[in-house]
Amino acid sequence: MRHPSWTDGFKVKVNGEAVTAEEVDGFLPISHSWTKGDKVEIELPMKVSIVPLQNYTDYVAFKYGPILLGAKTGTNNLDGLFADEGRMGHVAWGLQKNLYTATLLIGEREQLVDAIEMTDASKLHFRINGYYSDGKWADLVLEPFNAIHEARYMMYWLNVDGEKWDAIKAELEAQEAAAQLLAARTIDYVDAGTQQSESDHYMQKTNSNSGTYQGEYWRDGQLFSYQMQTKGKTEGVTLMVRYWGGDAGNREFYIKVDNTTIATESLTGGKNEFVNKEYAIPADLLEGKTQVRVKFQAKSGNTAGGVYYVRLLMSESEATAVSSPNFDTPRADGHIYTLDGRRTDDDFCRLSRGIYIVGGKKVAK
Repeated sequence: MRHPSWTDGFKVKVNGEAVTAEEVDGFLPISHSWTKGDKVEIELPMKVSIVPLQNYTDYVAFKYGPILLGAKTGTNNLDGLFADEGRMGHVAWGLQKNLYTATLLIGEREQLVDAIEMTDASKLHFRINGYYSDGKWADLVLEPFNAIHEARYMMYWLNVDGEKWDAIKAELEAQEAAAQLLAARTIDYVDAGTQQSESDHYMQKTNSNSGTYQGEYWRDGQLFSYQMQTKGKTEGVTLMVRYWGGDAGNREFYIKVDNTTIATESLTGGKNEFVNKEYAIPADLLEGKTQVRVKFQAKSGNTAGGVYYVRLLMSESEATAVSSPNFDTPRADGHIYTLDGRRTDDDFCRLSRGIYIVGGKKVAK
């Protein structure tokens, strides 16, 4: 009889008597003169165990005996869950979230297994007591992973002690502060490659393409441009453009404001991350205007972009208050939007701290 590694208290009985032989390479040999009607009983007690993720040991998985456990975390925003007949139909293109918005388990690893309580033996349901970074996760149910379908789920969990959590919180707070400042500085915003945002900004294009990469939309081409609102601002205004740092190969182009070149860009690759670049806009190009056309025009034999988003920004010193949302009529369609007009997670409880548009009104969390 094989002794599985996941069980403690492994026992084998023949006709009610325990087999006491020594195991050999994980197997228990049974020597017996077998007759019809002999009864072999095997006990395989199961318990919850913690399995660290290889190479990323701050992350753990939970198993009950040999059964992997997971937890449903929501069923909202599952766009792209089912593949269609398109060439990229197999790619799930729904909302992607920052890792730190997921469920975090804060506390000592040694006591974590003791914090897991079985709540339904027939369904193999469990809950974790006392370790969640946020009480909103307290009702999550650990269940066999093979039973989870058509939902967002957790399978690997970040588990760190208090000291590491303090460092993570500091990083998160810095990220949130930077995001809030960027939102406050934003005068207008184009989510390149998305139909609604580009339509709202009266896009013009020639030989242009769009798509998604790393969960974000992009546009490139021979020429494309957007009409952007300045709200009458002139001094200290900059243009921020988001690129993928790995883009390279004949990607030299002009960046123009009302047909005046403000920068010449060349994407040469070398970075495996998104890169935001700011370009100063001379005040005289904005004087007396409430809107300008921002154009990306490729040099001969080249491609302009890819561009992932475009922002008109005021100076940090001027950004003393949260900017207004960038849609003419506040959206009251039941969805939740960021201040720059992008739809986000519709479950308000799961959002990071910040200011959002809910029902057409600004709401702080």
